[in-house]
Amino acid sequence: MTKHFSTKLIALGLAAVLAAGSLAGCGQSGADGTSATSSTAETITNDSADTTTMQTIRGKEIDLSKTTLLGGSMAQGFGVVKPESWQEVPEDQIFAGNAEGGMSVGYVPEAAVAETENIGDETLSNEERVAIYEAYQKAALPVAAILAVADGEKIEDNAEAKAYDKTKQLASANGYSYYLASNTSLPDDANLSDSDKTQMQALIDAAGDLADNLILFPPESEESGEKVSGDLSSFETTDLDGKTVDQSIFADYDLTMVNIWATWCSACIEEMPELEILYKNLPEGVNMISICGDAADEKEMAEKILKESKASFQTLVANDGLNEHLLNNLSGYPTTIFVDKNGKIVGDAQLGAPGSDVVEGYQALIKDRLAEVQA
Repeated sequence: MTKHFSTKLIALGLAAVLAAGSLAGCGQSGADGTSATSSTAETITNDSADTTTMQTIRGKEIDLSKTTLLGGSMAQGFGVVKPESWQEVPEDQIFAGNAEGGMSVGYVPEAAVAETENIGDETLSNEERVAIYEAYQKAALPVAAILAVADGEKIEDNAEAKAYDKTKQLASANGYSYYLASNTSLPDDANLSDSDKTQMQALIDAAGDLADNLILFPPESEESGEKVSGDLSSFETTDLDGKTVDQSIFADYDLTMVNIWATWCSACIEEMPELEILYKNLPEGVNMISICGDAADEKEMAEKILKESKASFQTLVANDGLNEHLLNNLSGYPTTIFVDKNGKIVGDAQLGAPGSDVVEGYQALIKDRLAEVQA
């Protein structure tokens, strides 16, 4: 996907958002800021985190293929759709990120957005690009948050909630009470332009609309594997060197690890050097390749990232066929799948890095998947 900077790093479809950690209504909070409890009898919880059509907690049907998701949490079973009332604010100025017990949404001032304009400069190192993104993230000023408070705990004890003027309970399900926390005015100490003040105030005034866009579904462990539909049993594309590649590249190996990434994904870039270490130490009968999801548009950037990371494994360019049969079914980047010699997926996919020790984590996954195909 070729989108603006913040959208590239934040809103990718159901799971890209949810795992970044960034799915997730019921009216405005009272003027006094007191909490109001929604009856669980009124609350609709979807059967699963479906990547096509879901319903909000009040029954509004959402077509996720035509919807912008702000964020959420797979582990806490919620996500939030971007409200219609927020559409006039430039997407680069709305930042959704992880928060204690949920997700937060902030406004990024125009000056901070301007600092990201050169993030695609090929003279920048990977570390410099990550630093630009981190500065952009830190510049976000809090507007609202959706917080999941586990049964038996209190919203008053949530550290994130203390950053907001008021809270309102929206629903109870999944062993959680879901709250909207929001601010009612602009921060006194922020150096904002007149345009910034207008844009941020518009978000604050319509923060209650987030409540009407809350989606609930059964929580999934963020540490567990992820089911991915599709396979690589029949495809044809090229690699970054222009060589034609098809499913025959798997035939000589019992197992092939396929790391799927994108040039704008900081987590993908950060794990790349460790993937090379892993590649150089693969067990017999195992190979590793990668697929770059945006290499068709960002070939030079992809090549630069791989060169700086000293990555020598083969990298394929995602085309329409790969997108339709595999990549469009992914939750986010990086995602790693394992396929047998016929290109069929073996076991669950790994979303994100498998623990703090990337090499050791992937080695454990390879051992498990190899045992499956050799059984």
